[in-house]
Amino acid sequence: MTEEKKDTRNHLRIPSIVAAISELDPGKHFTLAAKPECSALEELLGFEVTAGERDMAHEAFKKEQKKKIRPKGSAVVTGHDFLSRMKDKGMGESSGDE
Repeated sequence: MTEEKKDTRNHLRIPSIVAAISELDPGKHFTLAAKPECSALEELLGFEVTAGERDMAHEAFKKEQKKKIRPKGSAVVTGHDFLSRMKDKGMGESSGDE
C-alpha cells in the first residue's frame, strides 16, 4: 500500500475508531496499559484495527475529552490530569512491593 493510500485510509478510519472508543466499557475493554483493546474495537466496527490505528485514535479521543472537561486556557488541573502526567513520565507505576 502506498503512503498516500495509507494516509487516506487512516483519515477515514480514525474518526470511526475514536467514536467506537467512547462506546467501550473502561472496566472491561481496556488493557492494563489503559489502551482500548483492539478486539473490542473490531467487534464494534466490523473491521480489523491495528495497534497503530488504535493508538492514533486513542490520542485523538483523549484530546477530545480534555476539551470537553476543561475549556482551553483553563488553569485548573484535575486529579486525572495529574495522574496521567505522572504515568506519562513513568512515575506512579507499581513497584510490585505492595
